[in-house]
Parts: sequence; C-alpha cells; structure tokens
Amino acid sequence: MLSASTESNIVIVLLMTIAFFGRGAAAGAGTWAIVSDTAPREAVGLAGAVFNCVGNIGGIVTPSVFGYIVQATGGYNVGLYFVAAHCIVAALVYLFVMGKIERVKVS
Repeated sequence: MLSASTESNIVIVLLMTIAFFGRGAAAGAGTWAIVSDTAPREAVGLAGAVFNCVGNIGGIVTPSVFGYIVQATGGYNVGLYFVAAHCIVAALVYLFVMGKIERVKVS
C-alpha cells in the first residue's frame, strides 16, 4: 500500500521486495505448520493438496483482477489498495475468526 503513495521507482522496488520476502517467509513457516498440525494423520497428503489448490486460486484471481483494475483506472494505485485490503481482511480473519488450532480426528 505504501508503494501507491510514492513516485520513486527505487522505493517501490524496495517496498515490493520486502513485501515478497515477508510473504514467502510467512507462507513457508506459518501456513504449512498449521496444515501439518491440523490435518488428520491419515490424510496429510490430501490436506496439503487441497491447501495448495485453494492457495493457487489466489495466484490466478489476483493478477487477473489487478489487470482489469489497471486497465479501468489507468494506474496501479487502486490495484495496490485492492491487494492491501486482502491482506487486512486475511489478518482480521486470522485474529478474530480462526479458533483453536487442533488436529482433526477421523472416525
């Protein structure tokens, strides 16, 4: 979101580099730990496959919507706010909706 408020290409590249690094660190450490801790022991592979499938939907939808936003507005600012809004929603869901993390039991 800070990239939308600067005109400097160097600052934008620096901010995006930090964002991508944080995204990579969070995806590797946090999300896979949750999948392995919550999936039934008999279906860890299936849970991982479903997790990847749903996660990859964002990799398809976000660039497509971002492209349409840039085409409609002629700039990147609204697209960056769109992505920032997703981050804020995800953080709020993680904080207030997600309950206790515990392994799913298969009976």
